[in-house]
Amino acid sequence: MLKTLLAGTGIGAEMYAPIIKAHPLLDPACVISRDIQRAKAVKKEFGFKSYSDNWLSEIDRKDIDAVFICTPTYTHFEIAKSAILAGKHVFLAPPMTIDSSEAEELTTLAEQHNVCAVVDHQRTYQPARKYVQQLIADNYVGKLQQIERIYRNKTHISHQVDHLWKWKTSSGGGVMGLQLIQDVDFLLRVAGGMHTIDAKTISRVVERFLPDGSAIDFDAEDSFDAHISFHNGISAQIQANFATPGRAVDEFIFYGSKGVLILSNETDIIGFSYKPDSKRDRLAIPPGFQIHSVPGSISFTSSYYMADLFTAAIFHESAISPTFDEALHVQRVIDAAKQSADLNHAVEIGTPPERQTSSPLYSDPKEKKRSFVTKIYE
Repeated sequence: MLKTLLAGTGIGAEMYAPIIKAHPLLDPACVISRDIQRAKAVKKEFGFKSYSDNWLSEIDRKDIDAVFICTPTYTHFEIAKSAILAGKHVFLAPPMTIDSSEAEELTTLAEQHNVCAVVDHQRTYQPARKYVQQLIADNYVGKLQQIERIYRNKTHISHQVDHLWKWKTSSGGGVMGLQLIQDVDFLLRVAGGMHTIDAKTISRVVERFLPDGSAIDFDAEDSFDAHISFHNGISAQIQANFATPGRAVDEFIFYGSKGVLILSNETDIIGFSYKPDSKRDRLAIPPGFQIHSVPGSISFTSSYYMADLFTAAIFHESAISPTFDEALHVQRVIDAAKQSADLNHAVEIGTPPERQTSSPLYSDPKEKKRSFVTKIYE
């Protein structure tokens, strides 16, 4: 079993502590939180052996094999770097880091130290998304031409904020960085490499206040629009509004030469042919795309599946995705989107550059144990 340290008790307690407790190959060894009482409560609830409010004092422990990091984005780099240097395997909640320079350094370190390092882009493994990828690959709608992504909810419509860091771009805040991560990962898998991105950010709620009523100086957006062009000529339009009182919408619409495919609310898949007598056809997700063998106590099944792949990669050297290298490329796209919004014009993304490593792992390709470099986005 992997003796596991959990850093973070916000989403960590909601998503990852139950997974660590339930997974047969993960042993809940230690939980870390800035709030020591919170750490103590999570330890008791999920059966961790110890707790602390200081990750620096725990991450070097010889009895720790893996670190699950689900702290605010601006802390990811420092904690993940320390874990990798200590030889620990790393399971990192998205987004990977504040920017691609931090992601680049972590990726190189993970290669050099031969640790399994992944980012939990868990929506990659949601059954409906997997099936949509297969349908597009099988030309269900013919040649894919355009993609429309619409996401609207009221998450950030209130004047009052709780997590101040989410409203500072320097801390990794902003809806674009937090939402676009998993959408970009999905679009790259469906449509291939991205060429340019043209992004616009909007703050629809123009004043924000802390619970004590004091105003905050924020520079992160609550909504954005982005237009993406792909190397193969496909285009995508993304609209995300987290401050709307209207009806919640969560849809991907794929326009092809033969018809249209809609992924709605991450569960419903609807097909529509251009034939005159065609009707909307709800497509059932085949059993082979479902996630099986997940304990009934787990709500976030795709994250549990990611943890399953994580342990398999460590114990059996099996393939896993998304690795740090894949997440690095996603981070480069997010950086380009932020740059585009700042400059008010489109920014070229281009093909991911070939990165060099001094790791002895690459001295002979036949001896490479794990594949950290992906080709799925090209």
